[in-house]
Amino acid sequence: MKFNLKKLVVALALAAAAGQASAAVVPASTGNGDLFLTAWDSSLNLSYSRDLGVDLTSFLANGMSASGLTSVFAGDALFTTTFANSSANNISWNIVAGDNVVNGTPNAAGSLRILSTSTVTPGTGFIFKNSSLQGATNNINNFQGYQVNDPLPAGTGCGTNPSCVITNSADPGFGGNTTWGSSLGGNGTISNVGTGFGSSLFFYYITGNGGNSLASSTLTAFANAAGNGTWTLASNGAATYAIPGVSAVPIPAAVWLFGSGLLGLVGIARRKRSA
Repeated sequence: MKFNLKKLVVALALAAAAGQASAAVVPASTGNGDLFLTAWDSSLNLSYSRDLGVDLTSFLANGMSASGLTSVFAGDALFTTTFANSSANNISWNIVAGDNVVNGTPNAAGSLRILSTSTVTPGTGFIFKNSSLQGATNNINNFQGYQVNDPLPAGTGCGTNPSCVITNSADPGFGGNTTWGSSLGGNGTISNVGTGFGSSLFFYYITGNGGNSLASSTLTAFANAAGNGTWTLASNGAATYAIPGVSAVPIPAAVWLFGSGLLGLVGIARRKRSA
């Protein structure tokens, strides 16, 4: 019961945060950027972004290795209408958060942090150099800024809304643009984009390791002993984060029978000695 209660508390903590998404995506320059979903269909020039309503620090505290956690971030009507005429195979998506300011100090050593989906299985490794980390966090900050205040008239920007759509593929806020795309604007070989609905992406925490600019950043997968944390996207825009539960190993019935047999033999031996 305690185990289940703990899982419930963690799930409720993330779900409560997700329900508070009432503003546009939070720029990384604030020091604690929100998780946000970006989905796009380049064939129809459609790009959608939504603030998931939970910041990087809160997600780290609750979701890194929590056993059995499942948290659903509900979709909205805008997602459904945006991609109503899209083929699922043409829709690309990712989920990212990041910041480059911690405790009010811009670009301080060790202050760069990124959460990102990835197609790369944990343990097989991908390259993300320290030298790429600054460019990636800058791109996150800029891309989120384009969502809030879109510079081109073809899109309106999110403003104070939690989600918005851009319909110009040349717009720097368009998901398939080179400023974003599959690797945070060409930084690292993170390959962080999923295709269609129902497939899963792994999730990573990326930080600088304090080494030289050619060293790899520190990559930590969301995982526990039971398996890897993953994100999936549904056709209604709902994004689900889940990580397996670590369950107790069941004792086979044969072991129980063997144990009870031993106890019976011990009892017989004691009775014989008493006689």
